[in-house]
Amino acid sequence: MFFGKIQKTHCTVIGCGGVGSAVAHCLVRSGIERIRLIDSKEIVPSSLNRHVCAMWADIGRPKVEVLKEFFLRFNPDVQCEAINCFFVADAHGQEILKGTDWVIDCIDDINTKTALLKYCVENHIKVVSCMAASTRLNPAALCVDDISKTSSDPLSRQVRRRLAREGIYTGITCVYSTEAPLAPLAPLSPEQLAAIHERRAREAAARAGPQPTEVDEGEEDAGEKAAGAADKPIQKEARRLRLLPNMQPMPSIIGNAAAAVVIMNICGYANGSP
Repeated sequence: MFFGKIQKTHCTVIGCGGVGSAVAHCLVRSGIERIRLIDSKEIVPSSLNRHVCAMWADIGRPKVEVLKEFFLRFNPDVQCEAINCFFVADAHGQEILKGTDWVIDCIDDINTKTALLKYCVENHIKVVSCMAASTRLNPAALCVDDISKTSSDPLSRQVRRRLAREGIYTGITCVYSTEAPLAPLAPLSPEQLAAIHERRAREAAARAGPQPTEVDEGEEDAGEKAAGAADKPIQKEARRLRLLPNMQPMPSIIGNAAAAVVIMNICGYANGSP
């Protein structure tokens, strides 16, 4: 009875890195046969310690295509749409989400993440949001709760604040960790900082004047302070330039937990009983 419901449910996974690939893999292994994968990025060497199926030979290939190929190897009947694009909650993005029953948010860009969650709530699309996995390792710190009850997670806090500005305070299930990050971003090297300033100067000259740039909320790290507290665009690029350390267990744990939330709801076990 439950398996038939699972097979007929359509899921969309947005963001197919370490967390998103684990979500999609768990859903397909659990019987989901209609799944849409959205991600603009390609497999890179740093993907190999956490992406569920990426191999060395996949470097340079779109993450969504690698996942689709892998799924078809063990379930030729799966209807998998691999969309290699950056999700934007505009008319095109809204078209992509048509017909889906569940959205699983595995986006790491806070502006895109917030826009997606806002769209899902306003359009009554069921959604699960995965929060930060980087620099976390303790499985006992994993939590699943409504966004209004999230705590001790900087990304959840930022998303919660941004959604509150839009009048959204509840209605989004989040998978997150209360563990304090084990390591901060490393400081920028002088060469990295000089390269950022040089490129920004060229862009400003080409535009005939600087343009305002929105900056993510949250605490500054050592590299951002080195970039100059008054130069917000530089701070934002400083955060993008460096990768947070990421061990394999937590992205997979968060991804599998998010997939379990979806499967439980499909089967009517959302409150612990059918």
